[in-house]
Amino acid sequence: MNYRFVFLFLWTLMATISHSQGNYEVAIEIPTYDANDPDMMLIDSNEDWGAINDEGKTCFFVAPGDYTGLGEIEITTSGTAENRRWLVYFDPENPSDVTTHPVDMPAEKRAEFERIGIEGSFWIIDRLYGTATEGSKNPTFELRGTNIIINRVLCENGGGGAGQISIGASEIVIQNSVLRNTQIIPNNDIHSIKLSEGVDVRIVNNEIYNFAGDGVQLGDKTESFKGVIIYKNDFYIDPSLYPEEVDEIPHENAIDIKQAGVPGGPRNHVTIKNNRFRNIAHTPGGTSPNPDQGTIDFSNKNDPKSHVLVEGNIFYNCKIPFNTKGGGQTSNFTITKNLIYNATRFGVWMDADETSNHEFSFNTIIGVSEFNGDQNWIDTECNQLEIYGNLIVNGGNYSLNDGGYTSDFNVFYNTTVTSAEGSNSMILESLESSGLEDYCYEFKMHTTAETLCIPNARPTQSAAFTHLTADQYFGDIVDVGVDDSNYNQDWCGALYPVSVDGFPVVSFAQPYHQDTIAGTFSIGVLATDTDNDLSDVQLFLDGIALGDPMTTQPFTYSWNTNQSDDGFYTLKAKVSDQTGNITYSEPITVFVDNQADVAPVIALASPQNEATVANTVLLSANAVDADDDLVGVKFILNGEDLAYEIFSEPFEREWITWGIPDGDYEIWAVARDMGGRKVETDKITVTVDNSYPPLVSLVGIASDSVLSGQVELHTETSDKDDDITHVTFMVGNDTIGISHESPFSLVWDTSLQPNGEHKLTVIVEDADGNQVASRALFVTVFNEIIEIPLGLTERKFGVIPNPIQSTFKVNSAKGENSFNYRLFTLSGNVVIQGSSEVGESIDVSVIKNGIYILTATFIDGQQYSMKVIKSREQ
Repeated sequence: MNYRFVFLFLWTLMATISHSQGNYEVAIEIPTYDANDPDMMLIDSNEDWGAINDEGKTCFFVAPGDYTGLGEIEITTSGTAENRRWLVYFDPENPSDVTTHPVDMPAEKRAEFERIGIEGSFWIIDRLYGTATEGSKNPTFELRGTNIIINRVLCENGGGGAGQISIGASEIVIQNSVLRNTQIIPNNDIHSIKLSEGVDVRIVNNEIYNFAGDGVQLGDKTESFKGVIIYKNDFYIDPSLYPEEVDEIPHENAIDIKQAGVPGGPRNHVTIKNNRFRNIAHTPGGTSPNPDQGTIDFSNKNDPKSHVLVEGNIFYNCKIPFNTKGGGQTSNFTITKNLIYNATRFGVWMDADETSNHEFSFNTIIGVSEFNGDQNWIDTECNQLEIYGNLIVNGGNYSLNDGGYTSDFNVFYNTTVTSAEGSNSMILESLESSGLEDYCYEFKMHTTAETLCIPNARPTQSAAFTHLTADQYFGDIVDVGVDDSNYNQDWCGALYPVSVDGFPVVSFAQPYHQDTIAGTFSIGVLATDTDNDLSDVQLFLDGIALGDPMTTQPFTYSWNTNQSDDGFYTLKAKVSDQTGNITYSEPITVFVDNQADVAPVIALASPQNEATVANTVLLSANAVDADDDLVGVKFILNGEDLAYEIFSEPFEREWITWGIPDGDYEIWAVARDMGGRKVETDKITVTVDNSYPPLVSLVGIASDSVLSGQVELHTETSDKDDDITHVTFMVGNDTIGISHESPFSLVWDTSLQPNGEHKLTVIVEDADGNQVASRALFVTVFNEIIEIPLGLTERKFGVIPNPIQSTFKVNSAKGENSFNYRLFTLSGNVVIQGSSEVGESIDVSVIKNGIYILTATFIDGQQYSMKVIKSREQ
């Protein structure tokens, strides 16, 4: 071969994973396409995919194109550890581009497919784009072979209980990919990644968002998921990023663990490390009405779960970051160095039937809000729980099993301290003295990145608790936590402190937080430094420098607010000293109000009062404000907010009514201005009378069937409002018949079709005009093209077995034993011939699977012919 490629496989590291191990990504160098290399093939048409299982080729390069018409692409061949097989994107018009991610490609440049099933092993897939037929519950990738790497793919739509990527084998890596916007099908969980079985699986550096079920689910197989690593992924829910507008995404968990790890070292653990989670269950539709779902959630009470490491993750605006309530018996979890910001109800909830031997150390929790009467930074009935080195700010209360825990070296602010807290822990009087600063990080690694900041999350070296845990080792008690590792760091909390000394101090003298100001306002800043080497003070308005640095006392600045629009603004001050130390003030929010205060005016434009509505309803309002400080409009349904506030015209919202019962509903809209004034429209009443789309599937015939003669086609239909009018039967793009009566079936005369493969679909339509197509089936039509001699009916003649496999025997009731035989393809080519005896095995292992014509000529001159099918052995 005249090409070179290198792949650095890290399989051996799977046996040596530790807490300190870094990136789990597999480094790959893509092979270079060479048209003259017989091992390589360019796929640029549907027909080319027929060679995907050619044993003579190892590298398949896929050109841009729409290959969705193929339905499922089955890959059955395997490579080896030394010679893997490749299926990679390649643009002949730009052959040097081996880096552009499909998420960044224009649609016409993507290599698009509907479904790939990989039965073979040792494959690498790179930069393909998977979509799905509307309503499809099938996976985009179905991985049934071992040692497969999925790299830099884009999957959207589709999914189902099996996930957009379905994993049913071991040693699988999913990395650097984007999985987004699964189907939303009422009463169905639509996952992004589902592990049904397999060990040593890694999910690394992916962006997984808008899953209408779970982002990753470790299924309920009987054997534990040993060696699963979920590392450095972004999980989030954002309805605005759906391809069409949606109000709700009925997601459950970012990670759902039905089976976990087992004892025996890191190879047996489930590791969830350095991931970023956002808006899980804080999005309309989320886990409602179930208030118990968690971001990392444990379900399936039937089997105990143990040995899970949750380390270094960020939970931003997630309802319950960690929850074992639905998971039954749990033991040996280590939850360490995680940052939790703005949780609801619980920060950590380990409310299972039996829970024991867990560690909770070096975590930072910033804010837990009340929900359903609960507001606990930790809630558990655990026995032998270690709580060390944590920083809890505005964490609410706690619920712990008396005598079941030890807690020490923790820092609390505005949080209830445990009743058995150790003497080394600290209770802060104020945040100003705690030495915390904002922590900012980039989120969304493959799509449009944004910077998220968590206020007062990062400790500094000047913090009183910087050296609180120096020389203190936690987690080393045998059989508590994951693997009895020692954890040690100088400070409490999850993030490394700023390593400088001698900080100056800065705060605002005026205005105060939440003040309303107007005209030219004098901002006053107080700044001091113990070593009297202040350098300057810089003001920031919404993150942008306001004026020049101030270098002399008093530090004041005249802000002409008339040059700014009315509204809310954030002020912050930064003070520097001559040695380079920097301190930021606490940010304050002020409201600029220079114009005369006039309340907004709002009216509902649609729907009309007492209207009957169905399916998707357009809610529309007209809103104006004379002083031009209108903030936004929100629609209210039966007293509850209907999705997010809309901040710009047109003030419209699509209300999808399929998820609610038919009946009467009250609707109104609310306008809000910058001064906080709210004005409501008159309330209207509408009646929901939904038209539900029907569903249909072909039943009784499997894909890859061989059909001939008259074939009965049967369907299975369902329709919530029972108004199906007819079902249309299609072969390819041609209509072969329409059925108007249940059970909607048809007799198909296959002799009217040419022999070969055909695509079968049915389309169901209801009285409201909804049309829904079934999943396509691909079948082979074969009607006899060789005349069978009459002698066939005069005596018993046949083959055993039929379908034939690697060998077959001829059976005859007549006395002759010797015969000559030939095996023809449907096009008339002889693939094998020879002489044999009745009952003697004939070897056909060298021929491909398919349909053939067998002729046998006996010594009396009689010739007999029949159709045989060659298939793989079961």
